[in-house]
Amino acid sequence: MAAQDNLSFYPIFMPVTAKRKQSAIVPLLQAELVGQKVLLYDETIRKGNPLCAILFENTTGRTLEGGTVQVMNDDIFLGDGSFQTLYPGDESPPISYAVELGCEVSVEHNVSVLRIHRIKISEGEAKLYRYRRQRAMYRICNKKDKQFDFMLNHVFLDGWELMQPQVEVEEPVDITDRFYQFRFPVNAKEEKTLFNVREETQDEETIDLHTVEEDKVTRWLERGVIDKQTAGSLRETMKLRKQSDALSKTVYEKESEIREVKETESRLRENIQALQGFEKDSAKYVKSLSAEEDKLKALHAQIKSLRQDRSMLQRRVKEKVGAIGFSRDVKYDTTEEEGE
Repeated sequence: MAAQDNLSFYPIFMPVTAKRKQSAIVPLLQAELVGQKVLLYDETIRKGNPLCAILFENTTGRTLEGGTVQVMNDDIFLGDGSFQTLYPGDESPPISYAVELGCEVSVEHNVSVLRIHRIKISEGEAKLYRYRRQRAMYRICNKKDKQFDFMLNHVFLDGWELMQPQVEVEEPVDITDRFYQFRFPVNAKEEKTLFNVREETQDEETIDLHTVEEDKVTRWLERGVIDKQTAGSLRETMKLRKQSDALSKTVYEKESEIREVKETESRLRENIQALQGFEKDSAKYVKSLSAEEDKLKALHAQIKSLRQDRSMLQRRVKEKVGAIGFSRDVKYDTTEEEGE
């Protein structure tokens, strides 16, 4: 075979004749290849049952152009499949040609979130880092009385990494841009073969320190996420925030009083208006109106003072929160899940 720029030609060692307006089928290659029969399970292709497939290496010394392939066994047609172009020395991917109904597969996914393993506090925010772990449990039931060479395509998501295999068989034999491929034996008449694929990713959570409450600070301190000094700084900000919240509540109450005073003033003015010409009778309403106006001025003055005090507390909270800086890698048993 000779090839240039992905082009190839095949020598033909027999004369070929094609009459006018007719065509001829010309055999280009006849060679014996050693193949392997496997079962392939790919949930994106078919759920519930694996596919019968073949594997082989292109040992012909020539390019095998991609196309369809028919699978026969003692002149019995088993099915057909397709493959991409294989160059000399290439190994084929699993070429599926039929469904194996004598084998069933089910999948269960289990996701767990681990405890915080890293924290970074700066500029008024706490960034928390946790591992999220996913285990895909494939249960395989082989009803046939023969062992299967089983191949499993497990689709992975971006950002997820395969965890260190617990047993050698959990090491993938191939990794593509969309799935891990595993290969392992499934014994004959095996009612349940369990195969696990473990993956993990890191979650990042950002928390505004202005919203942190005592229960969270206590939990972080108990679990060694923060130290006592940082916990003390956070508690100081919480104390100032509570004082600021108390002032806000007082301001709200004073504003409610102002609304009531204004309603009272409105009624008094209506009474005074109705008693025009009866100064003696309206005098008590005029006196009450004057008292309500004095009360209103006092309330406005109190609210102004309260808002100033609250602004001062809010500035102190902002300064203290912004001054907190801390980072730590938390050591703990990595099998523990998050308890929050």
